[in-house]
Amino acid sequence: MKKYTVGEFAKLIGTSVNTLQRWDRSKKLTAFRSPCNRRFYTHSQYTGFMHNNLEKLTIAYVRSLKGNCSTQINDLKIFSKTHNYTIDKWIEDIGSSIDNNRPGLIELINQVTTNNISNILVTSKDRLTSTNYCILDFLFKKHNIELISLGSATSMLKQEVLSDIKQLRQNSYSIIPSTANDELIVKEEMTTYKISPKSPNSC
Repeated sequence: MKKYTVGEFAKLIGTSVNTLQRWDRSKKLTAFRSPCNRRFYTHSQYTGFMHNNLEKLTIAYVRSLKGNCSTQINDLKIFSKTHNYTIDKWIEDIGSSIDNNRPGLIELINQVTTNNISNILVTSKDRLTSTNYCILDFLFKKHNIELISLGSATSMLKQEVLSDIKQLRQNSYSIIPSTANDELIVKEEMTTYKISPKSPNSC
């Protein structure tokens, strides 16, 4: 019986060691243990995994306010090469994070519901949405999709929060007074948001 170390198996199936360790803890893909308590995987696990994930895609999703996603694309290319992911499809979106009718986001959701995605790569979870993220999280988990976020929240987010504030003020139902301190609101939003792989904004 052929055996693989965690590193060997991660490279075989195109994922990371951290992901395999997480799958082992969650029982999604349980590793065997050697007498020395080291994790290992068998060839039958490899063939079973590849059969279950046959033809499923890894999709990279990027979004910006003005259509320049080059930095995000470059970051995801570097990450995917370093961690042995093959990006099968790119989805580029333009628009605000509070607009959930963006064509790219709708295309991504349609792909999710067809059960042909294994992984979604984003630079940070705010690229998907800044409102009701838990709905997307539920959808991804229901379809056994691994969302992989680099967690790279930068000044881009601050710029988008300011843009969202202006957009909300233009609406008659806005609850943000015109006298409010925009910088203070942004600071509070960034503190509350805490965009990272482990801290999505909640409903």
